[in-house]
Amino acid sequence: MKLTSLHLTTFRNHAATKHAFEQSLTIFVGSNAAGKTSLLEAIRCLSLAKSFRASSDRDLIHHEATFCRVEAAFERNQESRLLTYFTEQSPVSTSATRKRVTIDGVKRPMKQLLGTLPTVLFTPEDLALISDSPSTRRTYLDTLLCQLSPEYYAALVSLKHVLKQRNSLLAQIRDGEASIEQLDVWDAPFAMHAKVILDARRSLIETFNAQLTDTYRKISNQTEATLQLDPSFTLDCDDITCDLVTHQDADIRAGRSLRGPHRDDIRFILNDYPLSSFGSRGEQRSAILALKMAELDILEEQFGERPILLLDDIFSELDQDRQNALLSLVRRQQTFVTTTDLAHLHPETTLGATIIHVHKGSVSINSPVCEPPTAAHAHPDQTEQPEDSAAKTVQHTSEESAPVTA
Repeated sequence: MKLTSLHLTTFRNHAATKHAFEQSLTIFVGSNAAGKTSLLEAIRCLSLAKSFRASSDRDLIHHEATFCRVEAAFERNQESRLLTYFTEQSPVSTSATRKRVTIDGVKRPMKQLLGTLPTVLFTPEDLALISDSPSTRRTYLDTLLCQLSPEYYAALVSLKHVLKQRNSLLAQIRDGEASIEQLDVWDAPFAMHAKVILDARRSLIETFNAQLTDTYRKISNQTEATLQLDPSFTLDCDDITCDLVTHQDADIRAGRSLRGPHRDDIRFILNDYPLSSFGSRGEQRSAILALKMAELDILEEQFGERPILLLDDIFSELDQDRQNALLSLVRRQQTFVTTTDLAHLHPETTLGATIIHVHKGSVSINSPVCEPPTAAHAHPDQTEQPEDSAAKTVQHTSEESAPVTA
């Protein structure tokens, strides 16, 4: 799996950015708000058809434009493929958007994009996964499972619709505006979709648990440590309908569904204790690193190739031992790294890497690094470039900014 080129048009602060990737490791360097994370965001949009940062797709569109487009060429199973992600402002409302994707030039449903270009994303926000809210952990599981299974994505979308209708009916029953018998209309599809989701989550957790302890021990050098994910699923997937009937009165009083996949959680258990309550900051970070390493292996097992790894300014958040553990990963698949300063990276990280400097949505490209950076190269923005330098700035004309039709 290799991304060979990326073309952004009016995406965030990138008016027109295009680059081809030859090396397996690419490092984007730039100050905060320069646009380096937007490059990872664009790749992730091609993977999931949604941003990991924006609450609204409108945020992806350049402030002077009405649309954005991300195009990428990539190789998978020794075949050349092409992906396009396009979002435009609705003509009816400035806050609403419409989006579409094309795969090899053909317009496809969003769900067909999932699994086409698998990625693993690691950001500083992921380090709070253990202590954050249950919804954050559910989102993590859902995001991975959507890449692994189109059926899971379909069940998730359907359950969201059914849940909305069931909750509305529960509130009406509570207020005397509907009868309890009407719940049967929504309980059956709720149980059907919930079973698909719960079965998939349990299977994924079993797969994680088969790997986490060994991986955690290697990272932490704790030879006796055990790390497991403990699900606190509120429904028994073998008898969901019966469970819904049993808790029907409580649901009616609350005016919403109190049990189901939308309420589930997982706990990280280290040596039989909840990591969120008893784990040190370092132990929690080692656990998340182990989780991400396992995620890469799970996707490789599913697709037969390593997924693309996206590391968003994560090295500065890790100590030397955990940096070394992560360093052992970056060469095993194509990896894209962002950093505000090359000095934050271990010198070996930059060897053979393509260094791309990002400034206000423009990029300048250096040749692959053949030697570890010296002190003189630690701050590239302050280093004079010789006239025959390989660095160059990529600029494009507005002719390339017309929306594609699919």
